Amino acid sequence: ENGGAVVIKAGESHADSKKGGGVFITSGAGTSAQEGSGGELVMMAGNAEGSSAGDGGRVEIRGGKAVGGRGGDVAVSGGNSYSGDGGALILQGGSSETGTGGDVIVDAGESGTHEESKEGMIRIAPTSASYVRIGRSGSKTVRTDVFGDLTVHGSFVSTNSMVFQDTYAERVHVSQEQDLVIQEETRVPKITGLDSEDVSATPTSTLTLDAGQGGSDQWIEIGPWEAEYITIGGKNNNASHGARDQSALLLRQGYDEADKRLQMNRTGAILMQAAASMPILIHTNPTRGTNNTGGDIDMLVGSGDTGHGGNMTLTSGDTVDARHRGGFLTLTAGGNNNTVGGRGGVVKVTGGFAGGTTDCDLDYYECGGLNITVAMYEAVLHGCTADAGTAASSAFLCGTMEVTAAQRTAVLGGCTQKCLGGAVEVSGGLSSGGVGGAVVVTGGATSSTDPYARGGNVEVRGGTAALGSGGAVLLSSGRSAQRSSGEVLVRTETSGNDGVSGEISVETGASAVGDSGGITLATGSAMTGAGGDVNLLVGSGDTENGGAVVIKAGESHADSKKGGGVFITSGAGTSAQEGSGGELVMMAGNAEGSSAGDGGRVEIRGGKAVGGRGGDVAVSGGNSYSGDGGALILQGGSSETGTGGDVIVDAGESGTHEESKEGMIRIAPTSASYVRIGRSGSKTVRTDVFGDLTVHGSFVSTNSMVFQDTYAERVHVSQEQDLVIQEETRVPKITGLDSEDVSATPTSTLTLDAGQGGSDQWIEIGPWEAEYITIGGKNNNASHGA
Repeated sequence: ENGGAVVIKAGESHADSKKGGGVFITSGAGTSAQEGSGGELVMMAGNAEGSSAGDGGRVEIRGGKAVGGRGGDVAVSGGNSYSGDGGALILQGGSSETGTGGDVIVDAGESGTHEESKEGMIRIAPTSASYVRIGRSGSKTVRTDVFGDLTVHGSFVSTNSMVFQDTYAERVHVSQEQDLVIQEETRVPKITGLDSEDVSATPTSTLTLDAGQGGSDQWIEIGPWEAEYITIGGKNNNASHGARDQSALLLRQGYDEADKRLQMNRTGAILMQAAASMPILIHTNPTRGTNNTGGDIDMLVGSGDTGHGGNMTLTSGDTVDARHRGGFLTLTAGGNNNTVGGRGGVVKVTGGFAGGTTDCDLDYYECGGLNITVAMYEAVLHGCTADAGTAASSAFLCGTMEVTAAQRTAVLGGCTQKCLGGAVEVSGGLSSGGVGGAVVVTGGATSSTDPYARGGNVEVRGGTAALGSGGAVLLSSGRSAQRSSGEVLVRTETSGNDGVSGEISVETGASAVGDSGGITLATGSAMTGAGGDVNLLVGSGDTENGGAVVIKAGESHADSKKGGGVFITSGAGTSAQEGSGGELVMMAGNAEGSSAGDGGRVEIRGGKAVGGRGGDVAVSGGNSYSGDGGALILQGGSSETGTGGDVIVDAGESGTHEESKEGMIRIAPTSASYVRIGRSGSKTVRTDVFGDLTVHGSFVSTNSMVFQDTYAERVHVSQEQDLVIQEETRVPKITGLDSEDVSATPTSTLTLDAGQGGSDQWIEIGPWEAEYITIGGKNNNASHGA
């Protein structure tokens, strides 16, 4: 059976002058100010899913019928917008893969009277529309048939061929009140002015060819495609066509001198000038299906045999309007519109060829009338740093070379040299009162969505040489006579949403003979301020590890040579008035998270060796001539709630496991006069020694000294040492040494005696707690004290 219907029906009204209930279906509003969108309202009839000829469901929207009143209107309109585009209204028949597409039928209502004045009208754009398009669908043009008279209240414009077919016997008459506007080709064998018989009243036979008004281009083109000969002027006086006296050619747009556009006189000189604010365009005709290349345009200046070659100057226009700039000067290579591998043209700007091979003076430059040595020329180009703050100075220090102000100015103004190839200079414009013009060199953009497509490179290379050194690449900011010199900023741009930022690589080339080139990263010195910082910073990351800073010196593969060193030295404070050396701080990164992330490690390790000695690691405080030497502090990290970090000092082990080859830990082996172990601030720290402890000198304890019974071995004090205890000694038994305790000839005597030099020299036995005191009584295999 049929599917169940959904019926929505409002209530009827039987009251006079009242109306039946309405049916309102409204989708939800998007009230957010941040791109909130209204909900869709979709009315769609059911699909016919079967492959046999079942029809899709109909959608019918119809106004209500009336008996004596007006039938209900049906209004379908796109949504209004305050600042965006209004919504479109689309009426479209259904498409079909193999059948016929559905029609779109728009018709007015008929009248039963059949009176033409009462028939409904079809009105398109009766009030608001400013443009009506009929007969264009996508990229194709659709034919439109009009059955009946077509009245155009306005101009009739055809954008394609307009053919007056020979099936019409009558002429097409365009009255004196009308213009014939044709926007494409008009094909006629001859165009002449009107004959007197063609017009009424007083006729004129003048033929005027003129450009239209108001268009972006106002040209007249004569013979642009097929003409083999073009003749202009030369009234035919019973002679061959075009016969005239030889004369100059003048194209003009007015009668003033400034209205001359192209003038060729009998001497061969050519004058081309455009009207004020209008361009001059010179281009070759593009190929049209001829399988040939586009035509070249060559602009050549004549050569000279006694002086220099002729100059060529391209200058855009000046202006005196304070609100606008001077004209652009644009050089653009040709594009390629082929979507299959099309490549854009290249813009090449090349200095002039120098053909000299003899009498070439390569030791000097000629700079503004001065002879400048090559060494001075290069020193100036590398920068004169000693002139900071002395703009009016008459002498400069460029590297290690003294240069006069005149020499420096001459070099910066440009130099030449015998056999020197022509330079290419690109300079921003001079400003009299504001900022000088920038020089912007930008690689080409790409609109490709291929992930391997990238923007064009900007490549700056010095010139190659057959025998001498290759040309240098010098990048220098501008100098200010009174204030700061310009910055030099080298950076890669921020990445897109799905990419990473680009790398910066600074490297010198490989060397076939001798040392490879070095890299110097240095800031300039300052006369009244601080030297500039050198900051080496790595960007942070939010999903992966932070970027590393890797400093690695070069390897050496030569016999008896060593790898390159890494030297990090903070700046010296050379002032005699409390000048201090700069700090050298090496600090691993913090772990800022509250979870168990570890702070970064700091590892300083000498280099490994195979047959030689491993590299030493020397860490020492700074020396001082008259002040205190710098301290060396080794300290484990503290913790608020966890365990403080250990300090581990250990010697290197030997794979032989021979004790004599194990490394030693030596504290104060040469210079120290005092060693303190186990004191931290105001507290005393316990020190454990696992193994024998040998004291070469006196062993002094400033507090109780306890020999615990947890240690199985005895504490041995050698014959050369005294045991000095300045407070109480607690032991269960004191005896003389057994013979096994000492080497050589032993003595087992125990001596108790008072010390020397004190105010009291007593021996007290049992002065406080002893209940029994026994002295003597040698034990002969009996109980103690028997």
